[in-house]
Amino acid sequence: MQKILSVSIAAVAAAFAGISPRAIAAEGKRLVVGEVPSHTVGAYRPFVIPGEIAESDGMVERRKGREIVVWCPERTSRSNPAALAAAKRFVESPFLPVGSIRLGYAGDAKGEALLKSLGVSYKAYGPNEVWQLGGMQMVALGPGTQELFRGDRIATLKRILAEKPVLALPGADLALLPVAVGRARAKPGAEAKVPKLPLFLGTSADFAEFASRSAGAELAVAEGGPAWIQSTSPACFAHIQNRDRFVALFCVAPSDVPESARPSLTRVWCTMLANLNIESGCDEKDAAPAKSGARSNTGR
Repeated sequence: MQKILSVSIAAVAAAFAGISPRAIAAEGKRLVVGEVPSHTVGAYRPFVIPGEIAESDGMVERRKGREIVVWCPERTSRSNPAALAAAKRFVESPFLPVGSIRLGYAGDAKGEALLKSLGVSYKAYGPNEVWQLGGMQMVALGPGTQELFRGDRIATLKRILAEKPVLALPGADLALLPVAVGRARAKPGAEAKVPKLPLFLGTSADFAEFASRSAGAELAVAEGGPAWIQSTSPACFAHIQNRDRFVALFCVAPSDVPESARPSLTRVWCTMLANLNIESGCDEKDAAPAKSGARSNTGR
């Protein structure tokens, strides 16, 4: 049974004594001790506080709108009370969640299908509405833009991409980006790594599993790019930021990899999308608690 912790010390003590605490939470934040939701898609990610809570502590965070729910497994509450105390301080803190960003999409149906499969909330704009992308906070660039957007419309799209943060999806026309970067194909090496950047927070375990299960397969990777590009190894994901320009380059979709590697890669995608503060279209009720003894979809 899940127990919502009160922001009071008494409620925390009651939870560990097996007594149901009062269902009270700090504004916009809840801390739940119990079974962690088993999820495939949505704005779930490992709950990490650098220096206090590591990925291996097994906590999961779910953001939706201006609400944050943090789940702490019973085993973590017993084995690592310091991590639970840090999560409780986070819930009690005056920090309030910011609203998710507005994501616009430009591209064909294939890119839209990928976003839908991951539960992403977005608004698509066609050639006659391209100028409206300027009102969005981030633009997801999908494949097929050169066929859909022509003449002055492709010029407008390119100008907006130079002004807005960009999420470049697999197959996107990289020539439209405000930075020079390409794609190639490569096999995963012996060691999988992710950069120590906010975009990749909480992805190291799942990325390592994905790379291991993709051994021997040729994967799309970022190639070249400016001196300040920071990529995973293999370079399936890249972070490009300089002054007011930001590009998150995602080269590989879950459908592009061996079936055994898809769950871990899907979790990498969902974690990174949550790190970008992109709203998920997946409702909390769609995530059932993980069965006791079953492997969590957080990879832990």
